[in-house]
Parts: sequence; C-alpha cells; structure tokens
Amino acid sequence: MNTNFFNQIQALDFTGVLQLNISKGAENNLIVSVLLNNEQCGDNAKNLIPPLTFNATPQEFDEEFFNKIEALKKTVAAVRGILEKSQNQ
Repeated sequence: MNTNFFNQIQALDFTGVLQLNISKGAENNLIVSVLLNNEQCGDNAKNLIPPLTFNATPQEFDEEFFNKIEALKKTVAAVRGILEKSQNQ
C-alpha cells in the first residue's frame, strides 16, 4: 500500500507538535482528534484550545481531512496572531 499521508502532513507547514489520536467509532467510523502544541506562543490562552475532533468514515477522511485541517490551520493562525499581538501591547 502506498499513500501520501505523510507528504500531506509535511505540506501543512506547521510549527510545533502535531498530535493525532485515531480510534474506532461506531458503524465503521473513525474518530480522529487533532491538537497542535506550539510552545513558541507565549500566551497561556493557547492551553485552553481543545483538540479538534472528527467522526467520519475512512472514505470521508480520505476525501476531506486535509482540506478541513488546512482551513482550520488558517483560522488558528489568525487567532494566534491576535493573541501574540495583544500580548505585545
């Protein structure tokens, strides 16, 4: 089996530690929890951000997981930018 999973992870171009937890759910679904820990962010509010949790079929993950993660990454980057800016004021 050949996949491009790790190439897609690398393409996310994140800073910090990306934690993925994968467990089996009901009816052949998978439950995937994603958390990005970035120690470079000095605001303790970062510790209040819960992991993102997805519940979907393997096929749905194959089709949409990285698109959703990329969109959420942009949102989180904007929020972290606001946190860092407020910390510097």
